[in-house]
Amino acid sequence: MARGTNNDKGSATYLRIADGKIVEEVDKNTIGAVSRTTKPSDEHPEGREVWERRDSYLEGVVTSMWRKEREYKGDINRSLVLRISDVGENCQLEIKEGGRYWSSFMLRLPNMDLTKPIRIAPYDFTDKEGKRVIGLNVFQGDVKVAPKWDKNNPGDLPQGRKVRVNGKDVWDFEERDQYLIKVMEKIAAGLKEKDNAIAATSGEPVASKVDDDDDLPF
Repeated sequence: MARGTNNDKGSATYLRIADGKIVEEVDKNTIGAVSRTTKPSDEHPEGREVWERRDSYLEGVVTSMWRKEREYKGDINRSLVLRISDVGENCQLEIKEGGRYWSSFMLRLPNMDLTKPIRIAPYDFTDKEGKRVIGLNVFQGDVKVAPKWDKNNPGDLPQGRKVRVNGKDVWDFEERDQYLIKVMEKIAAGLKEKDNAIAATSGEPVASKVDDDDDLPF
């Protein structure tokens, strides 16, 4: 795997995106691991210390993808899971549905050649005007994959609309997101047979860890 992780057993490494990085929770003795304190919770009122490996990108061949949902603090959280394989290592990258990392990937998905490796490179920075900029780029070789749809060429993609919530105008992207999900499901169906072969050698995936500050909701 282009992250540089070795995995002797071939079981999946579970990853997520946070703060513009590819993140894996690891043991504190892992070389290069950094610590952070999670947000307070009922179980951990002062938060808990976790150790993480943080990489700038992840590269490999996407062998399958699917939607995942779980209940967290009374809410249903949904995400996109990508199964990525390279040189005998399997990773599962989870991206929160509806967030900017998610929409950046989904808008580019139809333009990716999934028979070849892709490089996923998230970012999170503050621009000169003080605005937080979040998203991800996807590369194939040295070529940056462009979105299939954008503001100048929206095509048949439904656009966001402003709605009034508690006296404030907010953007609603539900119709757009549902359209993108249908596109993803069609592409995912074509990968199913390949994923079955990988699952037979790697075992059943276990539940990945969840944190409540992985990404922004918009």
